[in-house]
Amino acid sequence: MLLSAVGIFGEDVAGSGKSEIFVTSIKKLPVKAAAAVSTVEKATIVLNDCLEVRDIMVNKAGGKVNIVYPAYISTNGKEYPQFEVISEQAKMEIEKAIATGKPSEKAAKSLTFKVAKFSKMKKTTSSVKAFVSVDFNSAVCVECKVMDGKKGPWISWPSVKDEKTGKYLPQILIINANVKNVVENSILRKYKDSGEEQSEEEGDQEEK
Repeated sequence: MLLSAVGIFGEDVAGSGKSEIFVTSIKKLPVKAAAAVSTVEKATIVLNDCLEVRDIMVNKAGGKVNIVYPAYISTNGKEYPQFEVISEQAKMEIEKAIATGKPSEKAAKSLTFKVAKFSKMKKTTSSVKAFVSVDFNSAVCVECKVMDGKKGPWISWPSVKDEKTGKYLPQILIINANVKNVVENSILRKYKDSGEEQSEEEGDQEEK
């Protein structure tokens, strides 16, 4: 458990850390809209002074507002959400902030996280070693990956490739360095433990 800028931060091992999510910062910019859409904006929000979510598309047409969060589109056209809102309280706070252009009236108090999904790749030649879902305050869920690098495994958070420069631009990032270290170290520890478990199983099979 760690003291961070938002208060007590720690891993929600039991899965019971249902704390609230607040929008502590928001920015909106107009973008070019298709003919069928009356207004399109791109929003960036910061949750609990820790989690920044960029490239949120806000479509307004016919008196209705449609919020589209970052998603990964595979080569075969399949869409994989990279950010999901899983609590009604978080949904209301985010939608209100985007509608008004103002942050939440209440301040963030704490942030907990839980590795909700950990799926290790069976294909050993891939640079992607595991797909991971992380729940924050049991309110929002972020997808990330364990990647294999020259200096060892590292965590890749959602990003999008800039077609002009070829560089990858972050879409979701943890802006609090201490929180980022705690979350990433927890994921990497789980990845390491999964490798050790696999080695033990292979050893048991050889003995048989």
